[in-house]
Amino acid sequence: MGPFRRGLVLLLLLAAAGCGTSGIVGQGALRQEPDSEIPIYKRVVVNNTSLGRDIAVTDTRVAQTGDILQAAVTIESKTGSTLALQYKFVWIDAKGFEIDPGTGSWKPLTIYGRETRQLQGVAPRPAAIEFMLKIRRDQ
Repeated sequence: MGPFRRGLVLLLLLAAAGCGTSGIVGQGALRQEPDSEIPIYKRVVVNNTSLGRDIAVTDTRVAQTGDILQAAVTIESKTGSTLALQYKFVWIDAKGFEIDPGTGSWKPLTIYGRETRQLQGVAPRPAAIEFMLKIRRDQ
């Protein structure tokens, strides 16, 4: 299965799986970095319309430092209220498997009305070529 088809299948699975969850995994784009031999994907899929009305993903960036993938996702509050959220990055290898599943913890995030924040993550291992950012309401 080619990288585009694998990415599309993963995007569809995330959208289907996310229908019953209470978070954001964002909106996705597939992109080849100009100076990279490996296709690097960025993904953010909205799967909760309520939270999607309160938060917008305005930018995603990815870079490689040596062999390690780094990600930055900019989110913006679309409401005047303070939001208590949690987020975590999930890292995916070239075969489409999550790297170190179950080891990443949710991090607290307070975003104030109309505030813009950049969330950053660093892959735990060089095998990561893809990331997902998950955002949910604080429980």
